[in-house]
Amino acid sequence: MKRLPLTSVAALLAVIVLAPSGAGAAASRAPLASKSATTTTIIYDQGFTPPLMRIRKNGSVKWKWDSSNQYNHSVLQNKGPRGSKAFISKTRSKNYSYTHKFLKSGTYIVLCTIHPGYQQTIIVR
Repeated sequence: MKRLPLTSVAALLAVIVLAPSGAGAAASRAPLASKSATTTTIIYDQGFTPPLMRIRKNGSVKWKWDSSNQYNHSVLQNKGPRGSKAFISKTRSKNYSYTHKFLKSGTYIVLCTIHPGYQQTIIVR
């Protein structure tokens, strides 16, 4: 049986220990924005940052398109709590922003209509 070098074992353990343990753990670490605040997030060509946000009910999120983007992006509410009003931004590549106010508590999944793999979770409390 071939043995792994100690550095390989240490690197593997670091990946296991430091890897995110799912949205639930990340959600507990995401800071909760102050009441009725507007929280800003950035849309890059690689996706949304941060991928997970926590805000208070009646708070707003402002998506800003990064000025270095080369591709078009948009913001679409893909899923949300029952009774929430779906929203969609215009499609732009850069120098644009879109703001939405969240009136219902719950979990929202937002995505880019052009790049559906770019998703963001917004938890409203």
